[in-house]
Amino acid sequence: MASSVDQLISQIKDLELPAALAVLIGQKVLNLSQKGMEKIKQLIKDKQNEGKYAFVPDKEEANKLSQFCGNPEYQQIHQLIPNYWGNNLLLTGLLIRDYQEEGGKKNNQRIALIKKQIWQRPNGKHLIKVVDLPTTPVFSVILGFLYDLKTSGYTTQRRRHFYKLWFCIPTGLFLFYR
Repeated sequence: MASSVDQLISQIKDLELPAALAVLIGQKVLNLSQKGMEKIKQLIKDKQNEGKYAFVPDKEEANKLSQFCGNPEYQQIHQLIPNYWGNNLLLTGLLIRDYQEEGGKKNNQRIALIKKQIWQRPNGKHLIKVVDLPTTPVFSVILGFLYDLKTSGYTTQRRRHFYKLWFCIPTGLFLFYR
């Protein structure tokens, strides 16, 4: 059983979550709560978290990310642009900002590792822009702009369009605001 579990892990470890699940179903692995399936179950959980936050958080980070859901900036962006695919990435950005504010070698190393994991994902360059946004002063400017659009009667779809435009700005302009 252990060798078949290891073989399955080697088959699915580099796949995206839907593809990994398809392989498991194709191999008739339908119950991950069975004895011996702990490694596969953990790998699937990690892939699920990676899809949500663009990296695999440890337990402490997962708790922080859940707490950041109550952050006023996150709440505001979530209200201004509900159901936007990148909103959960902003939670990762808030975590990175928290690490930056705490400082220290360990936190800087963790930031580098998180960004490396994100960069290696498909479309990583764009994902990094979304994640970096809460770490810049531009974030509050964008929130204010989106709020003004909402009070001026712009639809959610229109606000989403303006929000997307921010990510078309060259990265150098974001660095200017740091």
